[in-house]
Amino acid sequence: MGDSHVGFPVMKCNQAGIALIQSFEGCKLTSYPDQNGIFTIGWGHTGPEVVEGIVWTQDMADSQFLIDLKQRGEDPVNAMVTVPLTDNQFSALCSFVYNIGSGRFKGSSALHLLNNSDYDDVPDHMKLWDEAGGKVDDGLVRRRQAEVDLFNTQEAA
Repeated sequence: MGDSHVGFPVMKCNQAGIALIQSFEGCKLTSYPDQNGIFTIGWGHTGPEVVEGIVWTQDMADSQFLIDLKQRGEDPVNAMVTVPLTDNQFSALCSFVYNIGSGRFKGSSALHLLNNSDYDDVPDHMKLWDEAGGKVDDGLVRRRQAEVDLFNTQEAA
């Protein structure tokens, strides 16, 4: 998606963001249906090639994670956010978008508020995304809180 987003340098998810994503996604080397019945493997990878009975190596899962992180996290955040972000804000958003999807992020109040430089209200709007299958999910509540905590973490000077 290009070399920069709206005049800002392309950003990459930091180690704190990667650790957050991986801690909540977990890594399973055999495909399984998620809460919505979508077959998933590795660090939360989905796609038409992921069907029942697939088995990956850890190297396959880790390699695919780097591709997914760029395509499902970094690229959409770089493309859609039009205001400056700290590394932690960017990385928290990468986790958020990796989980909810870029289409949902594009239409979210969190993105709208962020692009209006309303940084303080973004965390409350990220926390709204806490349901799976129409019900509040404790894991998503914890994930949103971890993302908000990272979003609000100031970097060392």
